[in-house]
Amino acid sequence: MWKCRACGRPVAPDRAFHSFDRMFSGTHPYRLVECPACRSLSVIDTVDSAQAYPPNYYTHSENASASGGVMHRAVVRAWKRLTNPAETRWLRELESRAERGHRLLDVGCGVGNLLRVAAHWGYDVYGVEPGNGAQVARANGFAVQQCRFEDATFSPDSFDVVVINHVIEHLTDPGDALHRAAALLRSGGLLVVRTPVSDSMAFRLFRTFWVQLDAPRHLTIFSSRALQELLKIAGFGQIQAWRDSTGFQFVGSFIYSVHRPLAAVAHSHRRMAELLISPIVGVVNAVAMGDQVTVLATPVKA
Repeated sequence: MWKCRACGRPVAPDRAFHSFDRMFSGTHPYRLVECPACRSLSVIDTVDSAQAYPPNYYTHSENASASGGVMHRAVVRAWKRLTNPAETRWLRELESRAERGHRLLDVGCGVGNLLRVAAHWGYDVYGVEPGNGAQVARANGFAVQQCRFEDATFSPDSFDVVVINHVIEHLTDPGDALHRAAALLRSGGLLVVRTPVSDSMAFRLFRTFWVQLDAPRHLTIFSSRALQELLKIAGFGQIQAWRDSTGFQFVGSFIYSVHRPLAAVAHSHRRMAELLISPIVGVVNAVAMGDQVTVLATPVKA
């Protein structure tokens, strides 16, 4: 029997379905199972990190986080706030809590895009990144440890904010990561977790073509309920959650469903399609059916 990474309950391997590494046009099938108890998804067939994360994986290089000129970006932000305000709510929450001297840790910080923004808000910023993006972040002046989260050497009770942004789904032991985050946070500190979720309209519509399956990199895709239960087990309370997915859930999944890699469609064309369907995505998020969730939680300290 396979054990669900989200809730620990046994899952029969004969419940598995198959997906592929569609990001890189892979033809090797990977088995995934859906836990009948918590509805989370787990990849059974894992590979080493070099195979899962080739050199052209998008977090390994420094790319602009936004395209176009200042006016273009301002119009895009305004459109998103109008049609799908949940998408950037987590950033507004972080900005509103920023105080000079507050320490923020970004787990899986990549090249340091969030670190740059959070430092502008006034945070003292730190990062953990196992990939080569750590070297880019360091070159840009950020204090980043190039290692796995479990190997990082930070002191307990030393951070006001810990961010795990689209990282927990990549980890072999997500429960351990949440326990570590609880230990690092000070009393009254804040954990921010963002991750794809299986209880979503996109997964129901596209199943094996759902873009967020991303096998073999996404080892665990939680249901929203299972993630919140694991947070409680890890010692968190005052949990808030909302869906903040984007049009990528439908645009990317549709591209995969016609058996094309994402790279076959120009990034600008994908972005335009995502913006056009943003009002629909706003409604999908509002009824809690978007394919990613943001969870805020506070550690319960003795």
